[in-house]
Amino acid sequence: MGQHSGESGGEAPLFVDLDGTLVKSDLLIESILALVKSEPAACLSVIAWLRRGKAYLKSKIAEKVDINAQTLPYHRKFLEFLRAEAARGRSLYLTTAANQKFASGVASYLGIFNRVLASSDEVNLKGRRKLVEIQKVCAGGQFDYAGNARADIDIWRHARRALLVNPQPTVELAARKIGNISKVFDDRQNRFLLYIKALRLHQWLKNLLLFVPILTTHAWRLEVFVPASVAVVAFGLAASSVYLLQDMLDLEFDRAHPQRCTRPFAAGAVPLLHGLALIVVLVLMSLALGSVLSSRFLAVVGVYLALSTAYLVYLKQYLFIHVLVLALLYTLRVIAGAVAVEVVMSFRLFAFSMFLFMSLAWVRALPNRDP
Repeated sequence: MGQHSGESGGEAPLFVDLDGTLVKSDLLIESILALVKSEPAACLSVIAWLRRGKAYLKSKIAEKVDINAQTLPYHRKFLEFLRAEAARGRSLYLTTAANQKFASGVASYLGIFNRVLASSDEVNLKGRRKLVEIQKVCAGGQFDYAGNARADIDIWRHARRALLVNPQPTVELAARKIGNISKVFDDRQNRFLLYIKALRLHQWLKNLLLFVPILTTHAWRLEVFVPASVAVVAFGLAASSVYLLQDMLDLEFDRAHPQRCTRPFAAGAVPLLHGLALIVVLVLMSLALGSVLSSRFLAVVGVYLALSTAYLVYLKQYLFIHVLVLALLYTLRVIAGAVAVEVVMSFRLFAFSMFLFMSLAWVRALPNRDP
């Protein structure tokens, strides 16, 4: 390819990052989540693949899962800009650390890129390696680069112009010090409100079931409501962690749904990495609160988390088991309430709870119900 001379001899080519820039998501994390859902047993090989390098890991995962390029959460304003640039004849290159398979799928769907530069099974195209490939394509000529991450800063230093898309404050500050920023695209919303939405706090109403043993045993004492309230919060935190996991495992389904496509993870409004970190925090907080009450209550919370995870990853595909597990997850809330306030839960209450919740589960036996 001949040298691009920028403004003196035509428009410089524009190299476009994928994860976090063109797409408001991380395709590596998405592909791992897809692997967890489609082939849970294969997840045992992830660490072995990673030992052979990140490029090899991406390649092996790409062999096993597909990502729907049509439903990905694209940065709409930035994509409109790219389409306008392509329409006037500018050369665009999709340049990403994502695996070649996924990058090619995105490029094929959009139809605006002249070429794709992406990671292979041997090379993880990120940072300095990405810069080298860009310079090879340009044959030492000028180029513009659109990115969003700290790994892109060194590339911007060598670019004619830098385009920033939803950059973190420290990244934008570093880019401004370089002094070649051409455009900044930012469509981020208030993250705090998005986190609250992702936690589904309204679903905590289900945890009022923990008060059922108090009602059935007539344990109307003030000191009973304190541990019961702590138990409700502990179970709420555990349930929110499950909802986060559910939303991240159901990305493709939610994106194709007319209402669920606006959920924070499906829309790319909250980074998947943040979601995974938040799950860990919520689980630890839930277990910490549970340990304050008793080891028995802690065990019930642990069973709820384990069963919910198994349900989301594997069990929900079998109709009868799907219904049985949903009923049991609701009944576990009643059991947790009895354990928290140290009252005996009668067999009649257990049997009635299972019958009631199984009946409701059969009525609502549809995919992707909330546990």
